[in-house]
Amino acid sequence: MGRKNLPNPERRVKISPVASFPSEALEEAGGEIFMRPQGGPEPPRTTPAELAMQEIGKTILRMEMKRAGVSYAGLAERLVKMGMPENEPNVRNKVARGKFSMAYFLACLRALGTKTISVDIEVPRAEAILAEVESGKPG
Repeated sequence: MGRKNLPNPERRVKISPVASFPSEALEEAGGEIFMRPQGGPEPPRTTPAELAMQEIGKTILRMEMKRAGVSYAGLAERLVKMGMPENEPNVRNKVARGKFSMAYFLACLRALGTKTISVDIEVPRAEAILAEVESGKPG
């Protein structure tokens, strides 16, 4: 097994094998295990305000899907026709998480035929998150 995919040797740190590491894999790796050094930047965390906005975004998208009478599969088909490769499980997951780009959100609204939207809607979960943020009390 070649080592061409290992990180730069100056950035590698040799570690000892652990009991749970399969011995066959250790032998295949030539008896050496490498990992990248710790201490890199932490991934950005989602703030409570961002969580609230995600709730509002997915609620708006679901409302527009219902208004248009379009299922997740139907939305996926419409997105494909617009040149965005998509399938039903991916659409369902993105909407459920509420984590999608503004470009994706606008493409979905366009695919649904939405001309205008209102962000002045009540989303109880989002309102509760925002109330906690404004009060300064963690949830």
